[in-house]
Amino acid sequence: MAEGGVRGRGPSPPILQDIDSNISRILQDVHWSAKRDIIDCLCTEIEKDDIREAREIVFKEARARFLEIEDGGRLQGHSLPTCMVLKQRRGEKVRQTEAEDLYDLYAYSTGLMHDFPKHVLTSIVRTPQQLEPANTETNNNSHAHDEIPTPFP
Repeated sequence: MAEGGVRGRGPSPPILQDIDSNISRILQDVHWSAKRDIIDCLCTEIEKDDIREAREIVFKEARARFLEIEDGGRLQGHSLPTCMVLKQRRGEKVRQTEAEDLYDLYAYSTGLMHDFPKHVLTSIVRTPQQLEPANTETNNNSHAHDEIPTPFP
């Protein structure tokens, strides 16, 4: 391996330094290989627990990128989720699904994808607008608190 990179293709993104070296080697090819090939490689060469751990690390990076871009950009902080939770995968194809999540999160984190991969999130995501009362008349109503969702920790 070339110093500071994989297969002589230049320096590795910083995110690759935080995950297993075998996963880093495979993910480094996202710009040159088909998504299916990367996912197949992850599923055949990497243990399920290692994929899960890398997925969680890359999710944190992707979330940070999302909040940085969205907060400073087009949404100006008004529609940001207050809680983004990584979906817990289960079932027969858990390794495959988590490998797909890992690929998509990594592709987003490195700028290969422009939209955050929302399919990796739980379905319960709250925004500040959802946490605020709709209007002051509703606040004066005795049932107002029934309509206000509670924030997540």
